Amino acid sequence: MSKRAKINQINDLLQEKGKSDLLISDEESIMMTDLVGVLRPFKVAIKMFEKEKEPTIQHVLPQFYTLKKHVAPRPGATFSSPIAKLRALLDEQLTVKYLPNIADRHKVGAFLWPMCAELPFLPEDEREQRAVMLRRGLLDEPGSPGKRRRTRRARALSDEEQYADILGENMNAEALDEVDKYLLIVRTTGKNVKFKDLLKWWKERSSDLPIHSRVVRVVLATPASSSASERNFSVAGRLITPRRNMPCSRVSRCYAIFI
Repeated sequence: MSKRAKINQINDLLQEKGKSDLLISDEESIMMTDLVGVLRPFKVAIKMFEKEKEPTIQHVLPQFYTLKKHVAPRPGATFSSPIAKLRALLDEQLTVKYLPNIADRHKVGAFLWPMCAELPFLPEDEREQRAVMLRRGLLDEPGSPGKRRRTRRARALSDEEQYADILGENMNAEALDEVDKYLLIVRTTGKNVKFKDLLKWWKERSSDLPIHSRVVRVVLATPASSSASERNFSVAGRLITPRRNMPCSRVSRCYAIFI
């Protein structure tokens, strides 16, 4: 059913109940349609972040740029309109609340998704600069050889000496070479890897990209949102209640496993 048909149905019900003063006008109908159009991408992003059985961290950085582009001012739009004010408010909130929470791990997660490996959502002049930063972030992630070696020598070396020492290690040279190899594989085999197939894609290439594969196990296991785990804890909190307080510990453990 279209939005217009739904609005007509609501108006018909209001007419039947004698509440004609609450009828939705054509102007209000247009505004409601525009409002739904503005907010729908945010709903899509939230659903992506809340998935439980698929990697989600790789969506954080691309969705930021997608939403920023979506709420950007439209040519010819007047700021006095409510929808334009809403777009401006959402744009401000993305910058103030969303952007500061994007960490290096989110950027590495986006890089490890073949569809975003070349950072297509960034302006062209920013891609190379961000690619260099992502290479460095990849070496700093837990599971990479650079991170383990840095941890061992952290007490003996300053930050500058640590980084120089890391770049001089053969294993880190291999990691940087593997970045180029990964990008070559992405370009030659295609980027159309759905996020639900992401872990399978990396499993099939673990022998070709062993260092990346170790980092993937850590990075892609990080959820983009804590809402899924909070829901599970909420369900677990209802297992033992004043009216259900006699299950033995074995039964309680079984409940917890199947949440």
